[in-house]
Amino acid sequence: MTKFLIVEIEGVTSSVPRSNFEEADLDILADSILESGGILKPLVLKKIGFEKYEVIDGHFEYYAAVRAREKNPNRGEIVNAFIIPAEKEDAVLNQVAFIQKVDTPDNQFKPPNRETEIGKLLDQNKQIYAKINQIIANPPANTETVDSEQRFKSIENKLEHILSVLEKLIPPPPPSKLNLLTATDEQVMNALSKVGANTNQIKAALKAIEYWQNSGKILTWENLHKSTKSGENKITNFANATYQKLKNVAEIPTE
Repeated sequence: MTKFLIVEIEGVTSSVPRSNFEEADLDILADSILESGGILKPLVLKKIGFEKYEVIDGHFEYYAAVRAREKNPNRGEIVNAFIIPAEKEDAVLNQVAFIQKVDTPDNQFKPPNRETEIGKLLDQNKQIYAKINQIIANPPANTETVDSEQRFKSIENKLEHILSVLEKLIPPPPPSKLNLLTATDEQVMNALSKVGANTNQIKAALKAIEYWQNSGKILTWENLHKSTKSGENKITNFANATYQKLKNVAEIPTE
């Protein structure tokens, strides 16, 4: 029976040479794999030993996963895959050949859209988690001690992978911006320091804010931008780069 599992990429081999594929294309998919947390199109593999597999279909995706592991060993070590029994290999190859025959350019690989594919990825990992729980609750009766240890180590690795994927599905909220109308000098200094502003830039930003907070003036982004240019409102060392850093960390609420 065909199984859907998560396997370690170092235990997988391919009979197709890596040189058959453009490294630039592999790089694109590798970056997408690292960003999304896994391959959205599982590999099709046959088992050739204990946790050893050979690619039946998905050679390009396999080498992209290998490239992802080269770029980031901690995040690219595991892939989703269908494991095909040996007696089903011919039938699977026939199916693959037929799909490739009728496949159109519109169905070929495109970088995944996070919003449309994220549900599929979450559903896959829910199924995997359920299978892992089933294995833990009902281990094979004839499983030897050494084999059990290896299996549970593999299960632990798969759980860690699932958790890392779920963390990506729920990204942390972006930090709130400072309200320049009420922020203290210290708060502005700390915020600008975090985005790489140097001492002169921080001092210039504080002077520009103070200048437009004076009586008869209004603190707005438009007015602050005037202080980056030559003229009566110019603030020394307050240039466009500093202005942009300030906009990245702060806001000026309008009524």
